[in-house]
Amino acid sequence: MFKPRMISHGPSGHSNIQYVWDFLTVRRANSIFNYCDEKIQFVNIGKRSVKWLGNVPYSYGNIFHEADNDWPELIDTLRSELSSLLRTDFNSLLINKYNGASQVKYLYQL
Repeated sequence: MFKPRMISHGPSGHSNIQYVWDFLTVRRANSIFNYCDEKIQFVNIGKRSVKWLGNVPYSYGNIFHEADNDWPELIDTLRSELSSLLRTDFNSLLINKYNGASQVKYLYQL
């Protein structure tokens, strides 16, 4: 049975995070990673590569992403599954791809 655990509340009320421990199996997560690596055109930004998907432009710092609502099939399927599970709609996604284990490691440090 799915029981979301809220781990963050944004101060403005615009951002909430729900962590679902077993949403993806390791096999499926690896399959999605490989799909993204092979099928998605990333843009290099410093030590990482990114892909913005959404029906509106998005910017942060000095970085600007044009609207791109052409969701790859597997990512759109994943979005639908999450929307159904969490009972909410997702209109955008920023995928970050780090180019090495040393760069990924710091993402998980608190």
